[in-house]
Amino acid sequence: MLMRVIKSATDLTKVSFADLADSTITRIFKSVCHFYVAIIEKMLRNFSIVADDEIEHLLEEFQEYQLSPDDDLPAVTSESRVDTFWAEMGRKKTFVVAVRFPLLTRVMTTLSVIAHSSADSKRLFSMVRKIDTDSRSQLGSDTLRAVLSCKINTDDSCYAFVLDEHLCKAAKVATWKYVWEHQ
Repeated sequence: MLMRVIKSATDLTKVSFADLADSTITRIFKSVCHFYVAIIEKMLRNFSIVADDEIEHLLEEFQEYQLSPDDDLPAVTSESRVDTFWAEMGRKKTFVVAVRFPLLTRVMTTLSVIAHSSADSKRLFSMVRKIDTDSRSQLGSDTLRAVLSCKINTDDSCYAFVLDEHLCKAAKVATWKYVWEHQ
């Protein structure tokens, strides 16, 4: 039932949990919490956002953040953006004019730059599939990387690209020479 409710919703923030038991809702939110904790722990280990000796201080900052009254934190509305919220959090000062949550702000701003979809990687794999066809199966990885780099970094369409006459002639000579030597 839960999966049917979630799959039918286009926006998960608008899912009605009224038909679900309290224990199910608690289990869902615990699962989500464990997921985010695991992701953050993995990022901390793999990307060195926070040094090992700063982890304890980060946990203390997080606990202080959780216990902070709402009026001590930036206002949040339905129009609020996460990156703006954490930018404001990074400007919050303590009584001694130090940044209030320096490690927590660093972790959260790092998390906010992670792509939220796989569209870019899917687009990249699609480009590779179009370049590395059966008729081009002998392309080396360096050549494939170079062609892909050209496709990604060029704004012009391929049909609008005009080769220099001398460059085109040199490429033809090199191709014929290569074919002649490798027959």
